[in-house]
Amino acid sequence: MKTQTFVKVDGREYCVSTVELPFVHIGGGFETMVFPARNGKVTGYGELFCDRYKTASEAAVGHKATVAALEEGRLQLYTHE
Repeated sequence: MKTQTFVKVDGREYCVSTVELPFVHIGGGFETMVFPARNGKVTGYGELFCDRYKTASEAAVGHKATVAALEEGRLQLYTHE
């Protein structure tokens, strides 16, 4: 599984990426992360959000929920200071 969705919010672009991990991490074998982007390309790999899932179906639902929360301004993004 590898899904990417690019989202523009308040003049900024983000990539929501959900992948199957090569080995099971604490929290599951699938991961959704949000990265900064520009013109449909990731511009940095300091993640702004991360969540893990045990199954592919949970990950698919989580990906859609992350995109919706980001678009609606409800997603709390990490800051890297």
